[in-house]
Amino acid sequence: MTADEARDAIRQHLERMDRAEIIFVFNKGGYVGNSVVMEIGYAYARHKPVYVLAPLHDPFLRPLVSAVVSIEELMQLVYPAPA
Repeated sequence: MTADEARDAIRQHLERMDRAEIIFVFNKGGYVGNSVVMEIGYAYARHKPVYVLAPLHDPFLRPLVSAVVSIEELMQLVYPAPA
């Protein structure tokens, strides 16, 4: 992959994040890598709620996360029960 292709792939990924209503990080065990750190920061800057599966190890990232939720809780957030 060339540098231009890599930049284009990242740009396209961020555009997909812009279209999302929420961001969910499947971080079993609490670990997130560099790319996910960038995505959490981007989502936060775009005022997107960020949910994670497990508490984050990094204390500087924790304030950027809306909540720690299970898959079941996430589904309830995305598809609330009819009133």
